[in-house]
Amino acid sequence: MPETNTRPPRERTEVRKVERKGHLRWVPITAMRVNTEAQRTYRESHAREYADNFDLEALGYPVLNHRDNLYYIIDGQHRVMALRLMGWEDQQIECECFEGLTEQEEAELFLKRNKRRAVRSFENFLVAIKAGREAECDVNRIVATAGLKISEDGMDGCVAEVTALMSVYTHYGASVLSRTLRIARDAYAKDHEAFRGSLLLGLGHVCGKYDGKLSEEVAIRQLSKVSGGPLGLLGKSQVTKRATSKPMAACIAATVVDLINAGQPTRNRLDNWWKVTT
Repeated sequence: MPETNTRPPRERTEVRKVERKGHLRWVPITAMRVNTEAQRTYRESHAREYADNFDLEALGYPVLNHRDNLYYIIDGQHRVMALRLMGWEDQQIECECFEGLTEQEEAELFLKRNKRRAVRSFENFLVAIKAGREAECDVNRIVATAGLKISEDGMDGCVAEVTALMSVYTHYGASVLSRTLRIARDAYAKDHEAFRGSLLLGLGHVCGKYDGKLSEEVAIRQLSKVSGGPLGLLGKSQVTKRATSKPMAACIAATVVDLINAGQPTRNRLDNWWKVTT
């Protein structure tokens, strides 16, 4: 008599899948576009380096967003341009594609994907504005309100040191950053050298530490007297740094306090910088 299998049938366990919003798709290179406001600055030398050392298996998947019947590159513009430089523009490549993201969502995704990569602070700042990030948008507003412009043009009235701007804003708030920019602007007639990172940090420390005690009018008047303008102020601060071996921003702050106090009645003088910070 044949044996009877009395064990119950094994239940099938359904393996759950983690669904991603982006999916792989073959996309014609000719259909790809770059939204410059949601990307780092294009550098042909970077694309040519990819082309000169091209390895298809190391290409990875460019990240795209399908919007308005076109594919906007979120990540990988230099790799795509390398393909164009190689004459492959009539080809299709496999990409990670998203559907219908807004320009703001494209910018936000770029920031998230490049969080651990070496993207310049200035470019990250501009993309963060496009993404609508609150802090960067507020800093941009403060700069514009001061009659200045976020730019790397190197022209008077242009501010490129976004890391310093964000540092002052984060540590001391919007009102202190506004005061810092006004003093630098008016003391040096919008000279772009006045908006160097170390100068902004040093002056920001003074505006933050002495908030409520610092007279903008006095600060502007005293700083404007420095021979050589903002570079002259840097030179004086270098002397302080050699004497103290302290960080440059702190030495600039100490120098600024000494300059503001020069010729002021004792009752109106600010406390010594090193006393305030210790």
